[in-house]
Amino acid sequence: MIFQHVDLAKQRLIESTSDDCGTVQAYCGYLLTELSKFFALSHIQAKYGVVLTADDNLVSTISTPYGVARGRLTIQLVDGVVAGRYVFEKSVVSGEGAEIWVPVWAIRISRLGNVLLGDEGDIEIDVSNVGPHSNAISAPAKSLLYSIASTPIFNQ
Repeated sequence: MIFQHVDLAKQRLIESTSDDCGTVQAYCGYLLTELSKFFALSHIQAKYGVVLTADDNLVSTISTPYGVARGRLTIQLVDGVVAGRYVFEKSVVSGEGAEIWVPVWAIRISRLGNVLLGDEGDIEIDVSNVGPHSNAISAPAKSLLYSIASTPIFNQ
């Protein structure tokens, strides 16, 4: 593989890396907090039986009737803009009987706080203006649960 020089225009894209990454992380934290609150509501807990927790490193653990999952944030340049991609993985059993984690769903988080559902989705929510009773938070919550539910526990 041959590596080329990175021109000045591309170098400028990373000038505010620390601020941009911090902003994406903050918005991701808001989203995880709201998802956790949503799943903790008594009527939602009775309906879905999901528990979502997240640590200070924005790593989440999701317990569902369909199995367990986890999520983590990666930050990268996408089309010349710093953005986050939060990937959820489900624990499944491989053909050899070992536990493996398979990606089941992702969301994208812009440095402006907008969340796009899925890798190619155009459904957008603003995580800085949601609450656990908001319809905006139920869309990613239900999409996540559906993605976990539709992924078999045994990988073939």
